Amino acid sequence: MRPRPFAGSPAPPRIISDRGGPSCPAARFDTLGEDPAAYLEALPPAAIAEIHLAGHAVNEADGVSILIDDHGSRVAAPVWRLYEQAVARFGPAPTLMEWDTNVPELTVLLDEAAQADRILSVRAREENTQSPRDVGGRGAAAA
Repeated sequence: MRPRPFAGSPAPPRIISDRGGPSCPAARFDTLGEDPAAYLEALPPAAIAEIHLAGHAVNEADGVSILIDDHGSRVAAPVWRLYEQAVARFGPAPTLMEWDTNVPELTVLLDEAAQADRILSVRAREENTQSPRDVGGRGAAAA
């Protein structure tokens, strides 16, 4: 699953990078023989307008684990690693924590947003810039 070029567009559109999508699918990428990090490397940094993070459910079907991007749990460790790679590649970008089912207490949502902020802050320090919240409101938000 390689990103496709945007044909006929004078300027590339800005896209939302869904880290829960390709990563829940870190398993999907493995199944397809693809590498999620390579997928990130193929995306043009200027095209990333926002990053979405979400948890996923694990279902079993005929002895095979199937990951469902249901936005109903904490972000899994492989997703956080992929997010770190995305932030390293694209720089601090506005980040949205998606949680649409099994909505937990507010403290859990804020904890997930704080984890994203820590990753953004590390990147901001590496770039020797202001904190992510000071750069055009680019901190993480829970939704």
